[in-house]
Amino acid sequence: MNGGRRPITRTMMMRGQPTDLLELFFDLALIASLTLTSQKMANEDTWTGMAQALLALSTLWAVWVTTTSFTDLYSPQQRPVQLVILGIMFGGMLMSAALPTAFSSHGLAFGATWAAINWGRGLVLIASLRGRRERERPIRVLSWNTVSGILWIVGGLVPNPGTRLAVWLAALAVDYVAFGFRFRYPAGRDCRGTTWCRSTWPSGTSRSTSSPWVNSFWSRS
Repeated sequence: MNGGRRPITRTMMMRGQPTDLLELFFDLALIASLTLTSQKMANEDTWTGMAQALLALSTLWAVWVTTTSFTDLYSPQQRPVQLVILGIMFGGMLMSAALPTAFSSHGLAFGATWAAINWGRGLVLIASLRGRRERERPIRVLSWNTVSGILWIVGGLVPNPGTRLAVWLAALAVDYVAFGFRFRYPAGRDCRGTTWCRSTWPSGTSRSTSSPWVNSFWSRS
């Protein structure tokens, strides 16, 4: 039973709809964040500084890819999805503001914000999909994000910039590995035999996205 709530997942008919205005606004906010990151990379003249800038760039790219996949699977016309997108936009701007000093005084703000984005998205989805079979996927995603989120926060608390970089690289690796393995559990049950997985992940929605980056990613997976 779904208690009369409107489903937030996209149907086959909804996947052909034009991009929502909120999605376009998110893209503009991300472009501003990428501009700040590019400026940081241009001002770096050491290998350590370049590694820090590349980590920040990879993190922002992860924000964009996960949000694009999120809006492919769930309808931006529904209020819970809209709230998540707004939260991600605010979090992305906060991460951008903390970026210049992410490896000094504002490391916790940068790392904890990324963890909060992932945790908040997962919790909203789990609550919105209560009583539905589609709830299984956000539970798996949140499990992976819990591991990486702890590392992001721990890295933000570490005072040494080199150690912080190492911890955050480990956290980013967890995020990318989880996305690459489609958030399945190691040696766990594969959900590809279900109707939900066949229709949306990865052979359906992820390949119907307007993003060529996500399309190319899934065509190799």
